[in-house]
Parts: sequence; structure tokens; C-alpha cells
Amino acid sequence: MNRLLLVRHGETEWNAAGRIQGRSDLPLNETGRWQAERLAPRLKDEKLAAAVSSDLQRACQTAQAILAHHPEIDLQTDPRLREMDFGEWDGLTFEQVRERYPGEARRWLEGWEEFAPPGGESFSQFVERVAAFYREIKDSADGTTLITAHGGSLQVLVCLALGLGPEHYWQFHMQPAALVEVHLHDAGGTLQISSP
Repeated sequence: MNRLLLVRHGETEWNAAGRIQGRSDLPLNETGRWQAERLAPRLKDEKLAAAVSSDLQRACQTAQAILAHHPEIDLQTDPRLREMDFGEWDGLTFEQVRERYPGEARRWLEGWEEFAPPGGESFSQFVERVAAFYREIKDSADGTTLITAHGGSLQVLVCLALGLGPEHYWQFHMQPAALVEVHLHDAGGTLQISSP
């Protein structure tokens, strides 16, 4: 049986301010570093076979805090685990998006699966990117794999592991530095969710 430990990165300044981050490469803030350091001891006794992270620094910093207890594991990065690309909306609050892009914001709310924010990607493009990673890790993983990434990409991974369609994406929400444990079986996945 393969097991995935899904960890959302710790808090950043834009998380704290309610800003859309997408592919912007922000570091953890002081709270985020504390969250990662607090989570790390909970995973120190895990027998990890591998560790994969989004290549954005907030996810890598979170992974590195955990892997300080696992010096034998090399961190691999994969850009497919990045958050959804919100293009020109990065750095804005959703209220600012509504003010500056009223037509696009309405179209996104009405058809969020296929509409791409200006300069960004649609949700369906995002899902396909993450799904390509999932298919690969599901077929190649052996033992327990640590995956550190973003709320959006991890919510997609949970849906995929449970055999749920993308319409169930909004049923899951992970706080910064939250941990989801997924057990992959031939018949599908089961999960346990815990927060910091």
C-alpha cells in the first residue's frame, strides 16, 4: 500500500492579507516558519521513502523544515504541484479583482472550471497539470511519500485519490501547514485530515 503525506505550506504575508498567491513565489512569514517548525516533529518518526515539493519557495521551506528530521531524504521539486496560475489577479484580494476586473470576475464565478483569469490558467488546465503528477506518483510511489504544495493543488490531489470529480474541489480546505494522510489502494483512496 502506498501512502501520501500531503502538507500545505505555512503562512505567507499574502495568506495573512487574504491576497491571491497563485504562482507568485513568496517565502514563509514568521508565522509560517513557526507553523512548519511545529509540524516537523510530528513527522520525525515517519519512514519516508521520498519527498516531493512544489518548486515555489514557500512549499520548499516547509518541506525543508520537515526533512531536517530526515537527512537521508533528498527533496525533489516538481512545478506541476504549483498553485493555480491566476495571472494578473496574483497579489490582489478578491474584492480588488471584482473592482478591477468586474466582467472577468463574474465569468469566473459562473464558469470557474473553464474560464482562465487574464494571463492565467483555467481550473481544468490546472487539474490536468496536477493529475499528470498524480498518475505518475501513484504508479511509482513505494511506501510513504511526503508531498508539500499549495491548498489548491493538494485539494485536487485529494479529489483524485478519492475518485471524486473536480466539482468536489470546494468541499476540501486545508489551513496553512495542515496535514492530510492519504492511503492509496487498488480500489481508491482513504484519508485522514489533521491541522497544526
